[in-house]
Amino acid sequence: MQPWSMDIVEGNMKYLIRSFNSYIKGRIGILSTRSIDKIWYRNAQLNRQEIKIHPKSQIIGSVILTKVIQVKSNEVIVKLKELGGNDYLKYYPNHLIPSIDKNKNLYIWIFKNAKKWRKPIQLSQKFGMQWCKLEIKDEE
Repeated sequence: MQPWSMDIVEGNMKYLIRSFNSYIKGRIGILSTRSIDKIWYRNAQLNRQEIKIHPKSQIIGSVILTKVIQVKSNEVIVKLKELGGNDYLKYYPNHLIPSIDKNKNLYIWIFKNAKKWRKPIQLSQKFGMQWCKLEIKDEE
């Protein structure tokens, strides 16, 4: 989802809260879909921020997924603050944190070595939030 996929490849979003685990570790491609975070978009318009939107789904870079931490949803804010500090907690979009249910597990994906590609790879297939194996090389 835009703009958060760009924040990942630019190295700003080092921790990502997800409702599902990942057993895949290592370098992964980051897909920027055509979908836009409506809350971010509205705020960007109100604040007269420059808005850059990718017209098509494309792989815009890569990152190393180093680790996934499982936490109870009612403890995820505390863990995110522990990992990233107060500034990161303020930066992280609250509306992207899945609902808090003390019996539900959430997962914090930990990223490092983000790379934003100069030439994104356009995708002809329609991808959603799923894993797919692609034979691509990372830019040098």
